[in-house]
Amino acid sequence: WYALAVEQDIRITRLYEFYIETMSRNYQEMLPKAVRLYFSYNNTLSNSRKAFIYARVIHNKEQDPDTYRLYLDAMRDFAERSLMDGKNNEDYAVLYQEFIEEIRDEKQGDAAAHVIFTHRLYSDDPKVRNVVVCHSALKQEEVYPCIDGVAYINLYSKESQIIFEDAKRRRYLSTVDYNLQKLLDGKGLAYQCMTMNIAHPGLLLHVCGDDPLNSRVTVKNLGCFQLAADSDAFEDSYRCMIRRRLLEYYDQNAGDDTLNEYLGRLDYQEFYKVDYLLLQDVLIRHGF
Repeated sequence: WYALAVEQDIRITRLYEFYIETMSRNYQEMLPKAVRLYFSYNNTLSNSRKAFIYARVIHNKEQDPDTYRLYLDAMRDFAERSLMDGKNNEDYAVLYQEFIEEIRDEKQGDAAAHVIFTHRLYSDDPKVRNVVVCHSALKQEEVYPCIDGVAYINLYSKESQIIFEDAKRRRYLSTVDYNLQKLLDGKGLAYQCMTMNIAHPGLLLHVCGDDPLNSRVTVKNLGCFQLAADSDAFEDSYRCMIRRRLLEYYDQNAGDDTLNEYLGRLDYQEFYKVDYLLLQDVLIRHGF
């Protein structure tokens, strides 16, 4: 009914707001011109519906470049604010992909690390109330609400396990069908966060891998390995593997004096448990 009123250009207070609020999220076509112009100067919609409109403007920017230019500043500001608030779904992801190209500082980097691994999970199983994600390296599982069959979950590695929970907290694995869609191509942002040594556990797991003993340590990702070794978010067994990989790296780069600052504040008791002979050798070769 709202669509019919818009098509007939009927003057009704807040007609365009109700039109947008009741529109299907699957709508991909270009919005009517009157609606596009109206929300360019009078946008009192909820944040999720603002994201909906902005994502459609971006989607149709080739066919309608004038509206894109008209909305450009508002969309960029909205994208940056939404990122800091941790908002994410298909529409927010379109905005982040369009406008978040460079991480300005650690605060923005930490915010980005919370959204770049988000996946949309859909299941039509009516008993599902929550989706639980487990990573063997992390101590805590993460629980996400499933609303109308959709949950937005973070997956940091290929070894992550997805479990489904019903209203009585019973859990299911292989008996629930679902599909996954990664919302954001976040490789560039993840790389920037890595080089800034952002301490988000999911990012650290993504960089260090499920099997850190076979992961390649470089000057650029070394900080992430060091942060993971000190992070209480990880299981002790995983941190032991991280520490061994660090000792091997320090051993292979004994002539690099830039490593001495970290070695000087090393938790010797923990590294001692991993390989005390290698630890002593590394420290002596680095002049300690």
